[in-house]
Amino acid sequence: MSRQVELKTYDPEWLRQFEVEAERLTAVFQPNFVAIHHVGSTAVPGIKAKPIIDIMVVVRDIEQVDTINETMGQLGYIAKGENGIDGRRYFRKGSDAVHTHHIHTFQDGHPEIARHLSFRDYLIAHPIVAQAYSRLKEDLAQRYKTEPPHYTNSKTDFIHEVDQKAAVWRNHRPIATARLHLHPLTMAQLQTGLDDTARLAQELGISLADDLFTGTVRQPIKKKLEIMADLAEADHPWATYWLIVPKVMGLGIGMAGFKGY
Repeated sequence: MSRQVELKTYDPEWLRQFEVEAERLTAVFQPNFVAIHHVGSTAVPGIKAKPIIDIMVVVRDIEQVDTINETMGQLGYIAKGENGIDGRRYFRKGSDAVHTHHIHTFQDGHPEIARHLSFRDYLIAHPIVAQAYSRLKEDLAQRYKTEPPHYTNSKTDFIHEVDQKAAVWRNHRPIATARLHLHPLTMAQLQTGLDDTARLAQELGISLADDLFTGTVRQPIKKKLEIMADLAEADHPWATYWLIVPKVMGLGIGMAGFKGY
């Protein structure tokens, strides 16, 4: 039987399956072990996914991973080497037709580590984007049910777009205090707030006060957008506004920002 693309509705059991396997893998990878993460679509609540647990293991020395291939085999894993990604060690569990676990191993500092985590965390923090990804996968799964490579390749453009947004967002992640969430707003989000506050609320997945972008605040925001337009995107964090969200209200009630001019 050849592999087929079959998506399942999100199952909280996937988290438990990760935790069970993570305990085993942590022991196997010692003393080279640094960290272990649940990644991929089964790590994002609410979206459909192939029921394959993707696990990322971070190690001190990637070359040392080759010495545990036999031990991994005893756990049911097949060692596949780099399998298309420089600096990775990839293991697969399950039959040729039905995979159950994928292990992606990288040496600490490899750029794929941040990419995997940023992609996962961005989808969790942006449920609208996550659902768009889920719908795309459903459509592709119907089109390429018996062609897994085409299914995977057809997601590339969407994933690349999210990767780019997630890399910027990772430097703009919310700050949480005992009573507040502070959400940094990107240049595009500030402009959306000026043009259509309801649309920004939908994008952020949070309610916003009706007068948030009205009155005396409009001119400073316009000035800030002019400043940001002349900056490289990497220099935007110091120039942005932070949306103030009291935890007890769950409502964006105001903004704080460094003038920068």
